[in-house]
Order: sequence, then C-alpha cells, then structure tokens
Amino acid sequence: MAAAAQLDSQKEKARKYVTETKKMLSRKRTPIKKFQTAVGLLRHASMILPAAAGFFTPINNALKVDENGNQRKHIGLGKHSEVREALLDLTVLRKLLSCRPTHVREIVPEMPKFAGYHDAAAEGGGGVWFSLQQQMQPLLWRLAFPEDIKKSVVSLKNPQGSITNSDLELAAEVCAVSVILYHAPIIRHQALGTLCDNTPTVSWVTKMASNANTPVSGRLLRGLAIRDADPPPKPKLAIPVSTIKSLKRGYTFSSYHQAIADLVIIAFFFLLRVGEYTASSRKDRKKKRTVALRTKDVTLWKGDRPIPHSAPLATLLTATSAKIKLENTKNGTKNATVHHGAQGGPICPVAALARRVHATYQLDPSGNANLGTATNRRGNRTVVSDRDINVAVRWAAMKDGLFERGYSQSRVSSHSLRAGGAMALKLNGKADSTIKIMGRWSSDTFITYIHSQIGALTVGLSVKMAREIMFHNVG
Repeated sequence: MAAAAQLDSQKEKARKYVTETKKMLSRKRTPIKKFQTAVGLLRHASMILPAAAGFFTPINNALKVDENGNQRKHIGLGKHSEVREALLDLTVLRKLLSCRPTHVREIVPEMPKFAGYHDAAAEGGGGVWFSLQQQMQPLLWRLAFPEDIKKSVVSLKNPQGSITNSDLELAAEVCAVSVILYHAPIIRHQALGTLCDNTPTVSWVTKMASNANTPVSGRLLRGLAIRDADPPPKPKLAIPVSTIKSLKRGYTFSSYHQAIADLVIIAFFFLLRVGEYTASSRKDRKKKRTVALRTKDVTLWKGDRPIPHSAPLATLLTATSAKIKLENTKNGTKNATVHHGAQGGPICPVAALARRVHATYQLDPSGNANLGTATNRRGNRTVVSDRDINVAVRWAAMKDGLFERGYSQSRVSSHSLRAGGAMALKLNGKADSTIKIMGRWSSDTFITYIHSQIGALTVGLSVKMAREIMFHNVG
C-alpha cells in the first residue's frame, strides 16, 4: 500500500508540474522571475529523475548574464525555441517516471557492467562494446554520416561550419549507447562505461551539460538523456502473408480503403518504410530526407517494354513486372531501385502498383502525385497517412487471428510490413545479402527484422541438437 500511495503522490506532482509548464509554454515568452522559480522546482525534481541533467543545457544558457553582467528580463519560448523543447522533454520525462518507482541504480553510479570505446570524424563514427559480466559477443559498430553533416563540419577548408569535431564525438556517444541498449542481453539498471579520447565530449557526458556556443551539443545531450531514461523499444513483429491476404480480402469498405490495401501489399513486397509511401499524420510535420514514392517513380513493364501511365487500367494490369525508384531514403541512399515480377493472385505487387498508378495519374497527370494520393469518403483528394496504414495492419492482424497466436497490438504496426517482407524472404531460403539489397539496408541492422520468436525459424532445431554426434578434441 505504501508503494501505491507513493506512486499516486508522484503522479499528482507530475500532473501539477505538467499543468504549470503548459501554462508557461502557452505564451511566447515568460518573465525571468517566473522562469527562475520553475527552473528551481525542476532542479529539485531532477535529483531523482534519471538523466534529467541532460535537458538543462539550453535552460542554463538562457539564464546566463551578458558580458556586462546583465540578465535578460524575459525568456523566449517561441515555437522553435531550444528552451521550449527542453521544457517539453522534461515534461515527458516527468510523466514517464511518475508511473514507476526510480531504482537506486538509476541515480547512484556503479561499476560498469558494459565497457565501450568510440571515435568519430567527418566521415562517420564507430566503436566497440564488451560485456564485463554477461555472456555476450563483442559488438563492433560503425556509421557513415550523411552528406549534409559532412559538409557542415568545421575544418581548414570550412572554418564557418556549424558542427565541431567534439560534436561528432558526442554524436558517436549517442550512437554507441543506442547500440548497446538494443543488443545487450540484459540492460535494465545496468551501468555503462564509455571511453573517448575527446576532452570536451568526456566533460559534457560526465556533467550531462555543455557550455558550447552552438546548440548542437546540447541537443545531443538531450538525445542521450532520453535514451538513458527511456527503455529500448521492442521491435515490431513480422506479419505473415496470410495477414496481407486477409486485408486485401476484407478491407473493401470504400475506394479509399482499397487504396490503403494496395499500399500495404506494395510495402510488404518492396520492403518499404512507411515514410516512403505515405504522408505523416503528425501536425508538426518536419521536413525529412525521405522522398515518398510518386507516380513517376514507378515503371510498369510488359516484357521488355514500358507501359505508359496514361494507358487504361486494363492495359496497366497486363504488366509482367514493375520497378520502383526511391529518390532519397531515411539512411541517405539515393535513387535506389527495386524490381518485382508479376505473380498473379490477389496480392500481386505489380497489380497493386498498376492500380495505384492508374488512380494517381487520373488525379495528377504530371506524375508528381504521392503514390498514396486518393479520394476519401467525402470526395476530397488526400494522401494516405502512416496512421491509416497502422489501423489497416492491426485490423488485418485481428481478422487473421494473430492476437490469439502470441502477437500483441503494441507490436504490430506499419513497421510489421517491412519486417514481414524480410521474414518472408528468409523463410523462403533467400540469402541475407539478397534481403539486405531488397530492403536497402546499408548495414546488418536488417537482422533485427528476422525475429527469433517466429516459430518457423526454429522448427526441427531441437531434434537436430539432440542427435548424438561423436567428436574428439584435436587441439
């Protein structure tokens, strides 16, 4: 009962803090006195909030005095304010941690259970992890930085760059922590130790604060704090082909729903990320690197000849193969192409593409329309959103009985289509290299889509392992 009462008390305090913060953020600026009072409460609460210190860098900078010793009278809280983002992050963290007790290991340092080293330069970053107690193979990771980051690094040729080498080293720290959180056998409440040869990065990570002149390090520390406070997400489960068939068979409530079903088929077979064929349902849409598929990015072939997009639907449906071209993707891959042949049946990816090309061409003959462009029930032109795909996939999973076969709704989403496509290739004996090419993975992260909990992967393994095979030591 005491623990429950303590938890209820924490929830009430969290509600009060969230309410007060929202009141302050409802304005574009706030008086310095009111801001100082709020920050004082935050610092007091942060003593038992794991990683909370990592959110304070922009707040600390806002409270600094100028070179004449004067302090600003108001603090800006505009839409793009760094202070606003930090306060919102702290609000989320406060709400998250009010729902569970804080373990002593989260606030009192222990000897590391995992040790890692990382390094970074303009080209990219990389590192290695070792377990000091658990049975775990050493983890070696590396990551190439996107071109826009490379071009922004300060150097002799680019003295006006916005990213320093220390920023890159801190980015490598964030990546390193993400790697071990995902791959470690047991990570909850386990201390991590990272080694780095960059003095500013070591100082920033130790203090979880930065006094740099640019906001880059402060943003990275916020990202590191979020990773430290939030448990690693569980990957979405792969869905079987039967679920795709259930969707195509039953998701026929309107032409808009049929368009969603075709997009699901396309995503499954072409291993698409949801942003590569839909529009975001979030109100604060930020410009992303990914360019969603457009009509002009699809080529339908009949034998060795392309079929014009202006052809009748009956002609488009005679296509024997199809190719898509992704102009730019999440990981920076440009003009990636994927090709599939027609296989007939209700879930043929080529036929699904033909129907989408015909529908989008009728709405916009220029070829620039998003492949998910459709007419909704009200007769308005719109673009299928990521939320529409999530709803459809979960509906199909329910119809296919997946939730009665070990699946949970929280682990089924649009990501399950990409995972399901990769799993289908694996179960049909395709090489890892083929799966990697089809999914346009630049590293071995695709392995996370091949889930060990899918029973078909381990059929017969225990029988084979139980066979007695005589051997002798030759060492």
